[in-house]
Amino acid sequence: MIAHRPPEELLLGYASGALPEPIALVVASHAALCPETAREIGRLERLGGTLLDGLAPAELKSGALDRALAALDGVPAAAPKPIVTPAARALLPAPVWPYVKGDVANIAWQRRSADVDTADIVVDGGERRAFLLRVRAGRPVPRHTHRGLELTLVLKGAYCDAANCFERGDLQVADTTMDHQPVAQAGDDCICLVALEAPIWFTGPIGRLANPFVKL
Repeated sequence: MIAHRPPEELLLGYASGALPEPIALVVASHAALCPETAREIGRLERLGGTLLDGLAPAELKSGALDRALAALDGVPAAAPKPIVTPAARALLPAPVWPYVKGDVANIAWQRRSADVDTADIVVDGGERRAFLLRVRAGRPVPRHTHRGLELTLVLKGAYCDAANCFERGDLQVADTTMDHQPVAQAGDDCICLVALEAPIWFTGPIGRLANPFVKL
């Protein structure tokens, strides 16, 4: 059973289309695994639609329709949906499939340490990004704090920090007030989908020395 869900302000941001792509991808991926969250997003979207229905219609500027149709003529055709392999279906929520072209073989893992690998999924041109994180079974992530929101969605295995444990479908939301060291549970590597608003800041003795050189 999924025990950890996003706060309502994140769901409101997602339902209104206000979240940046890396954050929205993690929220959508959590909703794909959590029926309760999916229902709440649907409720918020319907509420937003009802509010819009109550607004007085705005008059279009002269030529607005012609300009819109002309702009559509220049939009490229949508790319065909990828064929999704069984391995991708088993590991990844549906919102992630297009980013890996439907196949986990397309995930470009990069070694960060003896125990941690990452693979970029979305980089929005600034410091915000979404990536896959793989931590060896029984091993920790370096102790760190945050300079913005960090969303971590468990896709495989489990991890615990000082406060809670998180399994597949659980979403942890961390901010600048949290300093923690997640540890993957024994038995299976832990794979997560993570979104960051800014690079994390290592707070352990060795991590503090690495901060100028290592960005995650």
